[in-house]
Amino acid sequence: MHAIRETWAKINQPHVVAAEAGYNARRTILGAIAGEKVKYKHANEFLGGTLSRKSFNEAKERRLTALEDGDVSALAGKRKMRSDNLQEKYPMACCRVEQSILERTQPSPNLTKTNHDYRQRGDHIRSDADNSLVCVHPEKCETHRVHYMTGTQQHLYHQCMDDLQVAFSAGRAEIASISRSSFDKMVPFYVVEQSIRSCLCVHCYKAKLITVALYQLWPTLHHGDNSGSGCTCNCGFCSDGACRTFLPFATEKSVHGMGDLSDLLLCEKVFIYRGQNGKDVKAHRSVCVSGHCPTCQRKQAAFFGCPRHQGTTDRRFPSSAATLGACPSAMEGQPGRVKWSMFTSVDAEGRATDARRLAGPQPPDDDDGDWEPRVASDTSRPKKAVATKTGTVDDFTKEFKDIFRRYIPHRRQYHNQRSAFHETLRTLEEGTVVFVFDFQEQLQLIEQDEVQAQHWQHESVTIFPCPIYFKWKGRVWSYSFQVLSDDRTQDHAWVQHVMFKILTEHVPALMRKLGAPAMVLAIFFTDNCAKQFKCRFHFGWLASRAVMVCDTNGESTNVPVHIEHHYFGSCHGKSSSDSEGANTKGVTRHNIINQSWVVQSPRHLCTLLGESMDFMLLEPTEDEAMTFETARTSSRGGDQLLMTKVWGGESRSDERKTLLITKKPNTLLGRKYIFQAAGAISGAVRSACRSEAKAIKVQGCQAISKTVATETPGVLATYTLSCSHDPLSCRLCW
Repeated sequence: MHAIRETWAKINQPHVVAAEAGYNARRTILGAIAGEKVKYKHANEFLGGTLSRKSFNEAKERRLTALEDGDVSALAGKRKMRSDNLQEKYPMACCRVEQSILERTQPSPNLTKTNHDYRQRGDHIRSDADNSLVCVHPEKCETHRVHYMTGTQQHLYHQCMDDLQVAFSAGRAEIASISRSSFDKMVPFYVVEQSIRSCLCVHCYKAKLITVALYQLWPTLHHGDNSGSGCTCNCGFCSDGACRTFLPFATEKSVHGMGDLSDLLLCEKVFIYRGQNGKDVKAHRSVCVSGHCPTCQRKQAAFFGCPRHQGTTDRRFPSSAATLGACPSAMEGQPGRVKWSMFTSVDAEGRATDARRLAGPQPPDDDDGDWEPRVASDTSRPKKAVATKTGTVDDFTKEFKDIFRRYIPHRRQYHNQRSAFHETLRTLEEGTVVFVFDFQEQLQLIEQDEVQAQHWQHESVTIFPCPIYFKWKGRVWSYSFQVLSDDRTQDHAWVQHVMFKILTEHVPALMRKLGAPAMVLAIFFTDNCAKQFKCRFHFGWLASRAVMVCDTNGESTNVPVHIEHHYFGSCHGKSSSDSEGANTKGVTRHNIINQSWVVQSPRHLCTLLGESMDFMLLEPTEDEAMTFETARTSSRGGDQLLMTKVWGGESRSDERKTLLITKKPNTLLGRKYIFQAAGAISGAVRSACRSEAKAIKVQGCQAISKTVATETPGVLATYTLSCSHDPLSCRLCW
């Protein structure tokens, strides 16, 4: 029996079952085990809990057939083949289609996609920090660079069929075309349609552009005296041909940012801790990031001090360098000029220019786009776009150096602040509730069929997702509040009013319904929007400590709620609130296009979403649990939890569905839509929110990452996170 178990453990591997011999051996063992008197429970225990009920029932049927026919080889049965079996019938045509797919798509410069193999239980786990999927054995899963389609999949299909028709006419394919369904099965998992990548970080985007430009100029900067020869510079950086192998990029398409380049100009990363996925987490030390490390200073001085990176008066470029980003000198003895792309201010014709602002304190260029800087009264805010810059090598090196020094601390900051968020969820205690909220782009209410006049009468809806995380019965749950409103101001007064209601009414009501501990600490996580979350009026509201939990009658229970406000890294505030908002928009657009909904107003939209999307997971009754186990036809591996899903809409209040969910943290426990009318916030309330008497001005507020109300009303403590671990034991803080 022990030998059979060992044989089964070796055969029941994805790479073994993929082969014909391994597939037949596995099914033969199952057919031999699945006797007439053998029950599924005993067979599953004998094989170590890796047998599904469906496979067991199929093995029993194969065994009966083999015994009736007297053929033991029938225990394995026949392997299922594709219905069309194109690979065997038309190999040349399939090969041509696969080749056309690769020719008609473009590789991504930095993105990869993994095809996870779920056939072996235990090979994948959920991260306790963010519930993301983690491969325990990455070698078993196929990872490939993403390939983007130049159009839609329908467009790719027609292009490949044109190529197949040409190959058929030339006698290099057996057939002239294949069906669309067969083509869809042949498209590799890593071939995807392109999508707009919006809301990019300005610092990371500039670092990407300047690094790509450096790669393009590298052969030009470090050319030899003769065409095609190596660099002849004898400085400490270029000696022994080190500059030829400095950049860790093989092709131009693999250049995706400054991360790898910055690692070469800093000391090696040090080990911090071992993650839950078994991988070592490493990072640069604080002294290296801050620029005070002598070793890093020497590396950067050698790189930026190389004569090839300076536009001296005797510097000239060969004519062949024009195609690599350099402009040949118009006259002998003049310094060479180079071109590079950069995200900067542009004029009306799209040419790079310098923005002129009024004198006075200005926020750094790391806000999330909602700051309204003071500019001249007769001019609008400068337009920013990617433009081509032309200058000397000194100009390029100066801009590269400036972006590099800004990028290094920015990279460290947003990684640490993201780690602080995950650490907060991992160490969450009962009575603490984490709020993650942000405004979504306003949604316009349209109809599938509308006349021309209706186009000018569209209403907009403000969407304010507010997912929360809390600990209940030993595990962390999430719950999504989504506030819809016809108020489109989106200022700090609106945020304070809505968050006060969620803090004092909706969250306490949810805790009472679940029987969870009352909230005593609220932790906010948002982006760095100055207008809404990072201004003196919002700081004054946080320091007031006037939030009290209300009971079922709306009366204060005198239970104070202590509030902390944390901020994600600058321009890196994407979180679960964005996915919840995208879900709301997607459902709305889908129902409007299918003409299932005709939305009349923002309030009507909130009602429709509540009827279809509001739900709550509750513990099932004994009858529901018994009914589920009786009707259960398959076994799901892993640690599961039985819950009953109850819809919140009045028309669906009687619908209940019992299902198994994972016991990993951060499972969505429910969702609730709330409507906030614009008239509910009076002018007096808005004026009070803007009172200078309640405002607290924090010096350098664009750099802080955490604000906490102290025990003294009206006093606020601010922090700048440099490390999410204990400074005394963390190697980053050396």
